[in-house]
Amino acid sequence: VVLCEVHLDSARVLEKLAEVLQGYEDSSPPLAYVLMGSFCSSPFLPTAEGVRSYREGFERLKFMLRGLARHVQRGTRFLLVPGPKDPGAQTLPRPPLSGYLTSDLARDVPGVVLGTNPCRVRHFGRDLVFFRHDVLRLLRRHEVVPPRDASGEAPSAQQVRQEMVRLLFDQAHLAPLPLEESNVLWAFDHTLRLYPLPHAVFIGGVSQPFECSYQGGQFCSVGPFHSDASFYAYYPGPEQLESCDVPDRAG
Repeated sequence: VVLCEVHLDSARVLEKLAEVLQGYEDSSPPLAYVLMGSFCSSPFLPTAEGVRSYREGFERLKFMLRGLARHVQRGTRFLLVPGPKDPGAQTLPRPPLSGYLTSDLARDVPGVVLGTNPCRVRHFGRDLVFFRHDVLRLLRRHEVVPPRDASGEAPSAQQVRQEMVRLLFDQAHLAPLPLEESNVLWAFDHTLRLYPLPHAVFIGGVSQPFECSYQGGQFCSVGPFHSDASFYAYYPGPEQLESCDVPDRAG
């Protein structure tokens, strides 16, 4: 189960997240959740108040996860990937969130893993990559994805998405830009490479969610959970993706 932009300082987001977790608790807990940041609605401020507010969000998450008895029995993992508003430098790759700022969540709750950004997971021989970055916005800013085609017409949203996926997979890189145009640390550039091509690539951002296949690999753009409570369920066996959402309650 993959979610992006899980704002822990938002009562509405926490309510929707609780519905997702409880729904799987009542049916069949998954093997893993991947929660991609940002975990706060506003950029983190390195002040006493900013630290207190940030830790409070993870205290709420900790309280929520402790009530999932069937998840604990199943050995469900919870992988947390930092986003652009979370504490830390804005260079890539990003290190995991600190134990202190996450209120020692990984120590106190079984199965919680603080991951890097990007993060690679191997699941029963399948390689999965999770990357929280507004890749489409980055490529458009540098006109790597052309704003207009040869005839001068603006491409459709579907064409832009296809071009982005083609570019990432053909270049075998999560940020296919010259170093002077990107914020990638040269010594760790290899962590963003997509060679050999993984079985599935999940990119979290603020754009609309979509999924497609290219050159034998699956690509999934995970939209912001705080916006429409949408997320994806991935089934590694049949390699299927399912777009899900939490509907608003009537009345």
